Amino acid sequence: MTDTHPSLSLSAIEQSGPRGYIQPLFFFSLEKLTDVEQNDVVSHLATALALTKSAIPCLSAEMVPDTESQQNGRFVLKPNPEAGKMYEKDLRGGLFPFTYNALREQHFPTSALPQDVLCPVPIFPTQAPIPVFAAQMTLIDGGLILNICIMHLVADARAIYEILSIWAQNCRHLQNPDTTSPCEQLPLSVFEKTQFELGLDTPDDHPEYMVFGSPPAPPPAMLKPTFRTEVYRFTPESLVRLKEDLSAGLDRNEHISTNDAVCALIWRCVLAAQVDLDEVSPEAISLNTICVDGRSRCLSPLPENHIGCPMVYATPGVSVVQILAADSLPDVARTIRKAIAGTDEHYIASLVGFLQGVHSYDCIAPASFAGLMDTNVMISSWFRLPFYDINWDSRFGHGKFDRVRTVHEGFFNGSQVVMPRLPTGEMEVVIGLDQAKWDKTTMDQICHVLDRNNVFGVKRRSPGAWAIKSSWQLNNHLKPPETLQFPLLSLSFASRSSVAMHIETIPLDIGRRRQILFELNEPVTLSAEEYEEIKPWVSNWCK
Repeated sequence: MTDTHPSLSLSAIEQSGPRGYIQPLFFFSLEKLTDVEQNDVVSHLATALALTKSAIPCLSAEMVPDTESQQNGRFVLKPNPEAGKMYEKDLRGGLFPFTYNALREQHFPTSALPQDVLCPVPIFPTQAPIPVFAAQMTLIDGGLILNICIMHLVADARAIYEILSIWAQNCRHLQNPDTTSPCEQLPLSVFEKTQFELGLDTPDDHPEYMVFGSPPAPPPAMLKPTFRTEVYRFTPESLVRLKEDLSAGLDRNEHISTNDAVCALIWRCVLAAQVDLDEVSPEAISLNTICVDGRSRCLSPLPENHIGCPMVYATPGVSVVQILAADSLPDVARTIRKAIAGTDEHYIASLVGFLQGVHSYDCIAPASFAGLMDTNVMISSWFRLPFYDINWDSRFGHGKFDRVRTVHEGFFNGSQVVMPRLPTGEMEVVIGLDQAKWDKTTMDQICHVLDRNNVFGVKRRSPGAWAIKSSWQLNNHLKPPETLQFPLLSLSFASRSSVAMHIETIPLDIGRRRQILFELNEPVTLSAEEYEEIKPWVSNWCK
């Protein structure tokens, strides 16, 4: 394999992409397998990955600075047989705080999924060379958590789906070589990206990007360790109703998609949590960076199974006051639709020309960058990608994922992600906020934002997982804790793992939470201040 393989090239649009890892988690039930059979599954995955890396050479590559380019901040991909490692971690026998069944019963809460345990590399790499890809298989009691880390400027969500589909095909081949062929080579057209190198000589202005004189430091809020995520779930019925409600008043030649409606709702809710209207200028504008798949939007469309990151941004802007005003969501959804529709072939050719003219890729960022976790948001959707249809073979439980998740810290601070459509048709949305914002605006308050617009009630089903129903079902009548004694707190639950999961959601610093986890066989003693801090959480647990 030579350096000229097209999977080892990066287009202008890819060079401008996020310089961090996407770190999704995939859950397999192995409860019916013996420990030896579970070990075989791990070996099976590792062998199939080797075949997959042959088909997709960039998985065995490293990113290094391009020292030959006239533009600064460019990377090149260099093959390295040692890159793209698979790591294995065995946390069975109670070494992981939760059994697989406990995670499943709680709808796989992100609060139980720490990055430092389940991922082999941090979100943002600290030094070159940077592996394009790494993976980790974590065995826990009853199941397997598969994590992949892939540099975002090399692969978007669609590319991740294609990579996993090929990996799964190779797993099936190893299990049944007579019925399933291996995939060790792909047509070069799958990686072709010259369409994203043909830019206009005189591009338009692109205010959706900021260009700096020197590489900008990440906003302090993006690096705060107190960022955490929650998961909301929309039923199919609620999605239909949401689109209908937000389509009211549209002209005959206008339309919005379900995705537009959901993006408007997420934008509204996140802004409600993060912004105090009394402290915001009436002229303040909120920017929403929405990730758009560019495969079908360039002059010569790329194949649907293209492996790369042809991701562009639609960046609608709306005043903060308007977004939070009553009955504004239909207008917000229309603004989103107009921005997404504008990412056409002319836009992409102009964007490529603009990017080819910047002095350094290190010095550009989406316009929302500086205000993430303040008045700006970023939304990515995986909803249309059929991750749950990928067949890994019968050795993997029922052969398919039980759930797709992100780590507790999210893909990165400030991002909101619509997860793949569940087999039931439901939609899950991962919303990330700083801990202080969750405290300031509780989930119930965010839900009331939805209710003011006649949009669906919310009922919490477990820490970190909320179910959005077709009728208002907030339960404000909390049962008093049966075993609560101030200032001593003795928690009575069905199992140690369920207690641990609840402890992981309370607003204490992480060191104190970890300390409490090791005391669960005894009554947990809290100070008066800690008791007051977690009292609302305890009330919710005891519903």
